[in-house]
Amino acid sequence: MASDYQYSRQDYCHHLNSDDVDCSTLHEQPRLQFNILVNLDPADSKEAAVDSGPVRGRVPVDERERFDTLLGDARYGLRQRDDNVGLRLNWPIGLARRALLEIGHRLVSAGSLTAAEHAICLEPGEAAALLRGKAEPSAADVAERADQRKFQLTLDPPSSLGPEEEPPPFNVLPKPMGRATAAVMALIDAMQGAHGETLLTGVGVGGGDYTGRACVMAGPDDDFDRIEPGDVLIAPFTSPSFNSVVPLVGAIAVQEGGVMSHTAIVAREFGIPAVVGVNGLLGEIRDGEADRVDAAAGSVTPVGR
Repeated sequence: MASDYQYSRQDYCHHLNSDDVDCSTLHEQPRLQFNILVNLDPADSKEAAVDSGPVRGRVPVDERERFDTLLGDARYGLRQRDDNVGLRLNWPIGLARRALLEIGHRLVSAGSLTAAEHAICLEPGEAAALLRGKAEPSAADVAERADQRKFQLTLDPPSSLGPEEEPPPFNVLPKPMGRATAAVMALIDAMQGAHGETLLTGVGVGGGDYTGRACVMAGPDDDFDRIEPGDVLIAPFTSPSFNSVVPLVGAIAVQEGGVMSHTAIVAREFGIPAVVGVNGLLGEIRDGEADRVDAAAGSVTPVGR
């Protein structure tokens, strides 16, 4: 990933901070593209070939065969989970957003909407009717829907609903399906991780530490144009939508995630210090302040308070 600096048409359809049609794609933010292009030097990539030897060497000799099996399952599970994301999720949703925005621009020109992005709040039949000159729903009604959608994005939903379920009985599945399902479930557990025991501590990823200006991305409607080269990215979590901006930042800290989360993976690939699973992170870090991310200690420290 870190060595690939060529943008495809698919990249320009990628959503930067969400996997929904209500958030902007890369092609809508030329300033961010410019920052990426002028600050990203392939020669500076810190990515190294993955060598499991140092970790394997810390495993007891009689457990190394099991380690090799589990590592193979983890890699298999990651591939099963993520290989289809680009073509089956990011690209189609990005193209759908472009179509909706085109509809929105036409309806704004016709006086049927007050903002092109409000087309996202239309039902398919409503969009077709408005394009044919119908008067309903009104621009005011659609604007109210857009406001309600923005309000819902500010809510903090629970991470789970109801009691925790038992894992599926893998032994009743065909052996290849059982292996794939077990691997994916193990990967999901490792992605979620656990929060640090004390405030602003979590699981460190990579090595070293870094101090820089905090850029707090508080939610999916935040503006990626605010990220400057060398910033410390602070977020609830990251997803593949963040891949375009990760090379710009000096460090990452997120409130959710484990050792196999997206944040942990890209931090290792780009050689960026990161801390995941930081309890209370968004409530404590202030946008624009200097913060130190120490991957070895698994801590995030505001500087100068």
